[in-house]
This record gives sequence, structure tokens and C-alpha cells, in this order.
Amino acid sequence: MAASTIPYRSQNNRSGASFAGVGRFFRWWRDELASLIPAALLPYPRAAGKYLWAEFEADGIVLRVARGGQLADAGKVALSARDEDSNKLAFKALYGKSRRPALGLSIPSERILRKTIELPLAVKENLRPALAFELNRQTPFNADQAYFDYRVRAIRPKAGQIQVELIVSDRRQIDRELAMLAKWGHPCQVVAPTDELAGEPRYANLLPPEARARTTLATKWRYAGMALITIALLGATLAIPLWQKRAAVIVLNGEAANMKQQAQAVDDLQHSLAKASAEYQYLLERKFKRPAKVALVEEVTRLLPDDTWLSSLEVKANEVVLNGETNSSTKLIRLMEGSSLIQDAAFNSPVVKDRNNNLERFQLSAKIKETSAAEALGQQMQTPKQPATTRKTGGQR
Repeated sequence: MAASTIPYRSQNNRSGASFAGVGRFFRWWRDELASLIPAALLPYPRAAGKYLWAEFEADGIVLRVARGGQLADAGKVALSARDEDSNKLAFKALYGKSRRPALGLSIPSERILRKTIELPLAVKENLRPALAFELNRQTPFNADQAYFDYRVRAIRPKAGQIQVELIVSDRRQIDRELAMLAKWGHPCQVVAPTDELAGEPRYANLLPPEARARTTLATKWRYAGMALITIALLGATLAIPLWQKRAAVIVLNGEAANMKQQAQAVDDLQHSLAKASAEYQYLLERKFKRPAKVALVEEVTRLLPDDTWLSSLEVKANEVVLNGETNSSTKLIRLMEGSSLIQDAAFNSPVVKDRNNNLERFQLSAKIKETSAAEALGQQMQTPKQPATTRKTGGQR
């Protein structure tokens, strides 16, 4: 039967074309991953390279395998109409050499009818029954006379249309070929166009869904087990780094806590040292803020002239009070102002002249100068010590 093909014209817009390369990449990636799965665990349909493909010709059966995107001949069985047992033995011998676990029936292109049709988008969920109904209108066969499969080419939601490529072949001849192979002990699990086995990544399967190989319960459990293992591995892949980071964080937190304790200990020590230093400095400041009383007595003794006698010398909190007699009280203020330890000298009361000894009685006070500890120490280091003159502070006339 001559193939009737209506050329497919892409209706994709610019945005659809931009994703075409992405779709091809993911299809390639899927096929590469699928090739790593053992043949016994592959879901239906398997890759074309997992089957030994049998194609009936006029004088025999050609066996082919798909390798590297091409179909390669594995051998040919010449059919003899008189000796069916010889045909069976020859086929079994050739099949055993191929080392393929499953057998597929390939249909040459001259027996395939392809047609691209458009249907309402509403039939998308029941596309196979709708196509079976359309076979009478679109092909020379009805649903009972043909095996068919389809491939969705485009969906146009705005137009409410779905574009489908319909692939059809005569059922009677395929049934005869399937019956012969099944009689020889090799039932076919798939019927596919020969020209798609080396080109299309997902070839069409002309067998109806009820005649296709079904996944057994054991296989479903294997798939479920593999899915659980995959999920477990994925969870472990995600959880192990998190667990390792958590362990590292716990270790770092412990080290940080130790370092914090050490830093707190150092900080407490610094505070204690600063407090002790401040207390020590406070005592020094209190000690050296004002001159010592001995130094004040020496200073007053040095400043007073020889004609001056003191009856009392009183050192208060911040002043010195002098009581005594002198020949001339007017010069006492000037002498006291020349001191480095006292300042602001002044008489507390009027000067009174004693008629008995002709001396002036006075009461004089002066403020004690405040100095820093360093200045006080420097003065003590520089000022030589002189013995006090008892004649000025406590002697008798």
C-alpha cells in the first residue's frame, strides 16, 4: 500500500520556537538516562535498541537491531512454504545470537499510512476513541480493519483545535505475522514503523493498548522500590550536608562559648585592674592633693622673718591659720604670697599693737594650694629638707 503523507507545517510562534531547543535537550537527557537502566526494569515502551526487530519481506524475515540511531541487519531467515519446522529452527537460532530479551515487529514504510488531521480540543481526553471513529472518514480503513497510533503535533487553545498525526496500517497482514511469531514461541510486544526506529525518539506502537505488554505487579513493586530508593537518596543528599553543617555549627558554638568565657574573664580582669588602679590613684590624689603638714610648717617657718613669733599654727582642711606677734605685720601678706604651697593670705582680724613689748598681734589665714600627685612628688624631690627654726614657732622672747 502506497503511503499517503500530508506534510506537517509548524504553527509554533516565536515563543514556541525558542523552547524547541530546550525540549530537544530534555528528550536527549531522558533517553540517555533511560539507556542506563537494565532492560528488565525498563517501563513500556522500551528504547528501540532493546528489541530485536523482525520485518517480513516477500521471501523471508529480516532481523534488525537499532544501534547509534541506525538499523543494522542481524540476519535473515528464508521462509520455506513446505518446511515450517525448518523456518522455526532457523528463526530461533538467529534470535538467540542477537541477545535481545524482547521481539518487536517492524512495518515497512510502504505499508504505513500517515495523515495529519485537526480535531476539536474537547476530545483531547478521549483522543484514541475519537480517532477510531475518524478512521472511516480519514483513511480507507475502519476501526476493525486497521491498527493505528497517533502523535500530538500541536495544541491551539485559542482556536480550540488539536493537531494529530495519525499512523495507520492494515490489520489483517499484521495479525498473520504476529500469529506466526507467536506460534514459534516469540510473541511480539510492540509493532512499530521501520522508519521511526532509527529516527523518532519515541516511536509509534500500532498495537492497541489492550494488546500491548502490561506491567506486572512485581514490576510495579520494583518501580515503587526504585522510586523510594531515589527519594531516600535525594533526601540523604539534601540531609547529609545539612547534618554536617549542623555538627560544624555545634562545634563552633562550643568554641565560641569557650572563647566568650575567656573574653569575659579577661574583661572582668581588666575591670578589676581598672578599679584597683582607680582606687590607688584616688588615694594618691587624696594624699598629694594638698601638701603635708610638715611641709606647710617648714614653708611657714621659711617665709616668716626673724622678728616674728607664732603663738599657734593651725592647719585646717584647706587653709592655714597663723596667730602671733611681729614688728611689722604689713610685710607678712607679701611674704606669704611668695609661697608655692599657700595663697590668698589675709588677716582675719584687725592688727592690735601690744603696749608692753611694742609688737603687733595678728591673726592671718591662707589657703592651701591644691596640686597633682606628679607635681607634689616633683616638689618633694626638688625641695631640700631644712630643720624647722623653733625660735619662730615656739621660742620665747
